[in-house]
Amino acid sequence: MLSIKVFGYPLSQFYPFGLTAGDSSLPGNDDGSTSSILISVPFPFFGPSYRFIFVNNNGDVTFDTELTQYTAQAFPINGSHKMIAAFWTDIDTDPGGSLWYRTSTDSSILQLGTNIIRTTFPSFVTFSATWMMVVTWEEVAAYGCSNTSIITCQQRNTFQLVLITNGVYSFVVFNYNKITWAKSTQVGINAGDGINYYSVPGSMKDSMLNLTQMSNVGVPGQFVFRVDVRVNPDIDECLPDPCHNNGTCTDLVNNYQCNCAAGFNGTNCENNIDECAAQPCQNHGNCVDLINNYQCHCTDGFNGTHCLNNIDDCVPDPCQNNGTCTDLVNDYQCYCVAGFNGTNCDFNIDECASQPCQNNGTCEDLINDYQCRCKDGFNGTTCLNNIDDCIPVPCQNNGTCTDLVNDYNCDCVLGFYGIDCENNIDDCESQPCQNNGTCTDMINDYLCHCTVGFNGRNCSNSKSGYDFLL
Repeated sequence: MLSIKVFGYPLSQFYPFGLTAGDSSLPGNDDGSTSSILISVPFPFFGPSYRFIFVNNNGDVTFDTELTQYTAQAFPINGSHKMIAAFWTDIDTDPGGSLWYRTSTDSSILQLGTNIIRTTFPSFVTFSATWMMVVTWEEVAAYGCSNTSIITCQQRNTFQLVLITNGVYSFVVFNYNKITWAKSTQVGINAGDGINYYSVPGSMKDSMLNLTQMSNVGVPGQFVFRVDVRVNPDIDECLPDPCHNNGTCTDLVNNYQCNCAAGFNGTNCENNIDECAAQPCQNHGNCVDLINNYQCHCTDGFNGTHCLNNIDDCVPDPCQNNGTCTDLVNDYQCYCVAGFNGTNCDFNIDECASQPCQNNGTCEDLINDYQCRCKDGFNGTTCLNNIDDCIPVPCQNNGTCTDLVNDYNCDCVLGFYGIDCENNIDDCESQPCQNNGTCTDMINDYLCHCTVGFNGRNCSNSKSGYDFLL
């Protein structure tokens, strides 16, 4: 026995029930039944027509006699079990819950019954109900429930059984709003002859917990059956088609099988298979489930069906000037050759930025280098060297050279002048020799050759009484 909480056919769409609907109720009990209830219009049931019916506490109604049996049996059952079982199992209304029932010839209720038959069976467009019975099990508990058992008394089921006839054709409707527990439960119709019966697939199994999601008319939680036919023909359980989502129905003996379209599974192909369950998308990609497929929305930096491919951000190569590209995740890194920098090695490093050229030299930026164009008078890689303009010696006649910036200065020895001391000073220019003496220029000096009668450095002395020697 298992329990689960599942809601199906809306309670608001149940046929009206309870005190306000004029229902009678069966007092709280375990395996009780009503006394016989008159059917005012003959109710055909697999051939014979019946005029009396019993409502049994354990989820069913029977013809001919009440049924107190609380242990369900799988259909078909031969013998006195002429029954319609909405949820035949061991139900106990002593802990709470209600069993409501009434027969009706009220026109508004009959119209509801007429509508569902005409809708479900298109060939019965002229059918009009003349008698109905509505039986509702509201919030009923399982026998033996307790706060310490697998099924607690707080777990309740709510379902409804409706009989509809016009005295010729008869139908049964099952509505399931809430099924929270199940134990050896039989659902279906049994004529009691061992031949004519119908068992809802999954009966006597835990799958009865799914009744709120099952149907033979495409409405979750609702079943509709025609029950007046005399023999059990090979009923096509594929009509109306129970298979959802384009599943293909195969009729079996008292059952059917849905062959689901790709991407779906479940008894009625009601489940869309989650192709994302296997987490096919790698590298944190987001998986979107499709019909028999999936689609990966990749995070930045990845692509491919499964986001397996790291996008090569180095294609096309973003690195300029012979830089080497290394691919990262949704990024790249450029390793620049000497002389370049920047994200893409697009900036030529300005080697002149540090002003390497001295003495007002002009810097020319090169690739990973620079060149200094020096002002006159300087040389060297950075124009740091003052050119020695005294080499080779420009000063003549023992002049002393002093190096300047792009120049030199010669300090001439006495007797010489000129930029390079190349000129001998003419010491005779001032005509130092007197009395017609002849002057001979010398180095920083001169020599006077005096005429007869004169002597002295400058021939300024007159000769008197002695010979004048040159």
